[in-house]
Amino acid sequence: MSGVVAFLGHLPIERQAIDRLAWKYGWAFRHAASLSDVAGITGRTVIAVLFDPKDLNTDWRTALGQLRKAAPDALPVVCRRFSDTGQWPEMTKAGVFYLLHRPFALSEIQQCFGFIREAQRRHHERGLTNWPPPAPIRGEHERVAGMT
Repeated sequence: MSGVVAFLGHLPIERQAIDRLAWKYGWAFRHAASLSDVAGITGRTVIAVLFDPKDLNTDWRTALGQLRKAAPDALPVVCRRFSDTGQWPEMTKAGVFYLLHRPFALSEIQQCFGFIREAQRRHHERGLTNWPPPAPIRGEHERVAGMT
Protein backbone atom coordinates (compact mmCIF):
# COMPACT_ATOMS: atom_id res chain seq x y z
CA MET A 1 0.00 0.00 0.00
CA SER A 2 1.27 3.46 -0.85
CA GLY A 3 -0.65 5.56 1.64
CA VAL A 4 -3.97 6.13 3.34
CA VAL A 5 -7.11 7.92 2.24
CA ALA A 6 -9.30 8.82 5.20
CA PHE A 7 -12.88 9.92 5.60
CA LEU A 8 -13.51 12.20 8.57
CA GLY A 9 -16.98 12.21 10.07
CA HIS A 10 -20.17 10.33 9.23
CA LEU A 11 -19.55 7.92 6.35
CA PRO A 12 -22.59 8.24 4.05
CA ILE A 13 -21.79 5.26 1.85
CA GLU A 14 -21.06 1.58 2.29
CA ARG A 15 -17.58 1.13 3.71
CA GLN A 16 -16.74 -1.86 1.50
CA ALA A 17 -17.32 0.16 -1.67
CA ILE A 18 -14.75 2.77 -0.68
CA ASP A 19 -12.36 0.09 0.60
CA ARG A 20 -12.40 -1.50 -2.85
CA LEU A 21 -11.78 1.81 -4.62
CA ALA A 22 -8.92 2.71 -2.29
CA TRP A 23 -7.40 -0.75 -2.77
CA LYS A 24 -7.59 -0.30 -6.55
CA TYR A 25 -5.35 2.76 -6.21
CA GLY A 26 -3.00 1.05 -3.77
CA TRP A 27 -4.21 2.83 -0.64
CA ALA A 28 -5.67 1.75 2.64
CA PHE A 29 -8.95 3.39 3.61
CA ARG A 30 -9.57 4.63 7.15
CA HIS A 31 -12.74 5.99 8.63
CA ALA A 32 -11.98 8.58 11.30
CA ALA A 33 -14.62 9.74 13.76
CA SER A 34 -12.59 12.78 14.86
CA LEU A 35 -9.61 14.95 13.99
CA SER A 36 -7.60 13.18 16.67
CA ASP A 37 -8.33 9.89 14.87
CA VAL A 38 -6.91 11.40 11.67
CA ALA A 39 -3.83 12.66 13.52
CA GLY A 40 -3.42 9.20 15.06
CA ILE A 41 -3.14 7.35 11.76
CA THR A 42 0.31 5.81 11.83
CA GLY A 43 2.34 3.45 9.72
CA ARG A 44 1.35 5.00 6.40
CA THR A 45 1.27 8.49 4.98
CA VAL A 46 -2.16 10.13 4.87
CA ILE A 47 -2.53 11.16 1.23
CA ALA A 48 -6.01 12.69 1.39
CA VAL A 49 -8.84 13.32 3.84
CA LEU A 50 -12.45 13.57 2.70
CA PHE A 51 -14.60 15.57 5.11
CA ASP A 52 -17.89 17.41 5.46
CA PRO A 53 -17.53 20.52 7.65
CA LYS A 54 -21.09 19.98 8.91
CA ASP A 55 -19.95 16.67 10.45
CA LEU A 56 -17.46 18.73 12.45
CA ASN A 57 -20.13 21.27 13.44
CA THR A 58 -18.19 24.14 11.95
CA ASP A 59 -17.70 26.13 8.77
CA TRP A 60 -15.37 24.96 6.01
CA ARG A 61 -12.58 27.44 6.84
CA THR A 62 -12.35 26.33 10.45
CA ALA A 63 -12.61 22.67 9.48
CA LEU A 64 -9.83 23.10 6.90
CA GLY A 65 -7.56 24.76 9.46
CA GLN A 66 -8.16 21.98 11.97
CA LEU A 67 -7.56 19.34 9.31
CA ARG A 68 -4.27 20.98 8.28
CA LYS A 69 -3.06 20.62 11.87
CA ALA A 70 -4.14 16.97 12.10
CA ALA A 71 -2.76 15.89 8.69
CA PRO A 72 -0.56 18.66 7.29
CA ASP A 73 0.50 16.86 4.09
CA ALA A 74 -2.92 15.41 3.23
CA LEU A 75 -4.99 16.71 0.33
CA PRO A 76 -8.27 18.07 1.75
CA VAL A 77 -11.41 17.00 -0.12
CA VAL A 78 -14.59 18.81 0.94
CA CYS A 79 -17.83 16.85 0.80
CA ARG A 80 -20.97 18.99 0.47
CA ARG A 81 -24.59 18.72 -0.44
CA PHE A 82 -25.81 20.20 -3.69
CA SER A 83 -27.96 22.58 -1.64
CA ASP A 84 -24.93 24.11 0.10
CA THR A 85 -24.07 27.57 -1.14
CA GLY A 86 -21.09 28.38 -3.40
CA GLN A 87 -17.59 29.42 -2.27
CA TRP A 88 -15.65 26.95 -4.40
CA PRO A 89 -13.19 29.65 -5.65
CA GLU A 90 -12.49 30.65 -2.04
CA MET A 91 -12.02 27.03 -1.05
CA THR A 92 -9.45 26.40 -3.78
CA LYS A 93 -7.53 29.53 -2.82
CA ALA A 94 -7.48 28.28 0.78
CA GLY A 95 -6.05 24.92 -0.30
CA VAL A 96 -9.03 22.61 -0.78
CA PHE A 97 -7.97 20.04 -3.35
CA TYR A 98 -11.32 18.70 -4.57
CA LEU A 99 -15.07 18.92 -3.97
CA LEU A 100 -17.35 15.89 -3.78
CA HIS A 101 -21.11 16.27 -3.67
CA ARG A 102 -23.31 14.23 -1.39
CA PRO A 103 -25.03 11.89 -1.79
CA PHE A 104 -21.99 10.15 -3.19
CA ALA A 105 -21.85 8.30 -6.48
CA LEU A 106 -19.04 5.74 -6.67
CA SER A 107 -18.07 7.03 -10.11
CA GLU A 108 -17.46 10.50 -8.62
CA ILE A 109 -15.37 9.05 -5.80
CA GLN A 110 -13.37 7.08 -8.36
CA GLN A 111 -12.75 10.25 -10.37
CA CYS A 112 -11.66 12.06 -7.20
CA PHE A 113 -9.30 9.18 -6.34
CA GLY A 114 -7.83 9.39 -9.85
CA PHE A 115 -7.02 13.07 -9.32
CA ILE A 116 -5.53 12.28 -5.90
CA ARG A 117 -3.34 9.56 -7.43
CA GLU A 118 -2.07 11.95 -10.10
CA ALA A 119 -1.27 14.53 -7.41
CA GLN A 120 0.54 11.80 -5.44
CA ARG A 121 2.60 10.94 -8.53
CA ARG A 122 3.53 14.57 -9.17
CA HIS A 123 4.34 15.27 -5.54
CA HIS A 124 6.58 12.22 -5.36
CA GLU A 125 8.38 12.98 -8.64
CA ARG A 126 9.04 16.58 -7.61
CA GLY A 127 9.97 15.75 -4.01
CA LEU A 128 7.27 18.08 -2.68
CA THR A 129 6.24 15.79 0.18
CA ASN A 130 7.36 12.62 1.88
CA TRP A 131 4.63 10.69 0.11
CA PRO A 132 5.47 7.28 -1.30
CA PRO A 133 5.20 6.75 -5.06
CA PRO A 134 1.74 5.72 -6.24
CA ALA A 135 1.11 2.03 -6.59
CA PRO A 136 0.08 0.64 -9.98
CA ILE A 137 -3.67 0.76 -10.47
CA ARG A 138 -5.09 -2.69 -9.85
CA GLY A 139 -7.54 -4.27 -12.24
CA GLU A 140 -10.93 -5.62 -11.36
CA HIS A 141 -9.69 -9.18 -11.94
CA GLU A 142 -7.11 -8.93 -9.15
CA ARG A 143 -8.13 -9.85 -5.62
CA VAL A 144 -6.54 -9.42 -2.25
CA ALA A 145 -6.99 -11.88 0.59
CA GLY A 146 -10.06 -10.87 2.54
CA MET A 147 -11.55 -8.75 -0.26
CA THR A 148 -14.50 -10.17 -2.16
